Amino acid sequence: MFLLLSLLSATGLSTTTLVTIFALLLGTYFVLFPQINRKWQERKWKKWSNTPKDLVIMHAIFRGRTVPHPSPFVLKLETYLRMAKIPYKADISIIDAWGPKSRFPWISINGQHLGDSQLAIEYLNKKFEVKLGHEYSKSELAIGAVVRVMVDDHLFWAIPMERFVYAPYHRLAEVMGSHLPKWVIWIYYKVLQGQVIKRSKGHGIGLNPQEEVQRLTQDDLKHLSTILGQRKFLLGEYPSEYDCTVFGHLAQAMWGLPGSSFEKAVKEEFPNLKEYCLRIKETYYPDWDEVVDK
Repeated sequence: MFLLLSLLSATGLSTTTLVTIFALLLGTYFVLFPQINRKWQERKWKKWSNTPKDLVIMHAIFRGRTVPHPSPFVLKLETYLRMAKIPYKADISIIDAWGPKSRFPWISINGQHLGDSQLAIEYLNKKFEVKLGHEYSKSELAIGAVVRVMVDDHLFWAIPMERFVYAPYHRLAEVMGSHLPKWVIWIYYKVLQGQVIKRSKGHGIGLNPQEEVQRLTQDDLKHLSTILGQRKFLLGEYPSEYDCTVFGHLAQAMWGLPGSSFEKAVKEEFPNLKEYCLRIKETYYPDWDEVVDK
């Protein structure tokens, strides 16, 4: 808006005329944009309401070069779909990437549209009677649930802060899809940088200096390493839905944050986390090289 006002000022028109033009443009934007957006949303819901029965459509933006998706929540959901053997199709498109909650991933199934990866998993658990982790006791599953919250709501912040705040732009370019022009990635980097700074401060972790954030993240990784121990999966010999959350985030440190302290920690300081990531990759992503956008 300030740029537009500056351009109008350069025309030499009177102040009254400039204010009138600016008010008209501003009014037009606030009147037309909601209508255009509503029509767009209606078109999107209609388009994705007509899908094969019980086929999950997972919506998200572009894939990554080094990891199937640079979003830990998209990778969490996709890993769950594979682990639970639920038929799905990935809609990787910038056009329809944002769902009912204006975020991604989101899913469409049988005319329903659900946002938030965790709520989608909980819905699909009931819909398809998924029994991942049924081998474990209630107390063991409770530990998994607590780990999920720690990872989703605390460890997570290390990823966007490293990617958009601490690391230079070229590190992000190494991870994003190869079909994206570098200038698009640069704009994405700058836009997300401001949002991440604002939201991380709202969360609280962004109020700390970089060294403190990295220390807190290191502690999270240490706790995960201790809980995992020498087990095959988070809780034992069998997978649970909580492994999807842990892998979705650790995979970013392993393959999606090149040159970061988090990558070093997973690969060198906590070898059991590295082996865990490789094990999940080999088990549920035999097509890894075909999925990533090289």
